[in-house]
Amino acid sequence: MGALMDPQEALKIIDELAAGRNPVDGEPLPDKHICQEPDVIRSLYAASKALHHEIQRQRRLEVTRARLAANAGAPWNLDEDNALMRGYRSGAGIPALAERHRRTTGAIRSRLEKLGFDVKQSQSSPQTQTNKTAADR
Repeated sequence: MGALMDPQEALKIIDELAAGRNPVDGEPLPDKHICQEPDVIRSLYAASKALHHEIQRQRRLEVTRARLAANAGAPWNLDEDNALMRGYRSGAGIPALAERHRRTTGAIRSRLEKLGFDVKQSQSSPQTQTNKTAADR
């Protein structure tokens, strides 16, 4: 089986067939052509609508991924945990830590909580101090 067709190209072909035209040359399909059957036409329009929605979803996903921090979803390591704790203890706010670690603010809050800090949603600086290192946790 060959490579999958580009969804935009597939959508163009489906739309042409649904409109009763040959997608290669744009000429009208013969009256007895299978694509002129009412159920086939409805199926083609349904497929077109579904594919259009999928293309839009993929575009939104690409935009979202482009906005994500570079390390979003990457595993944390011991050195990064220790740097995060040092930064938080020294008074760095959540947004600054997120930028420094190239992660989302939610990821920073979540990791700090996992490391034993009491982080409130609206809080941007340390609530509790601890002398533990990430290796102690």
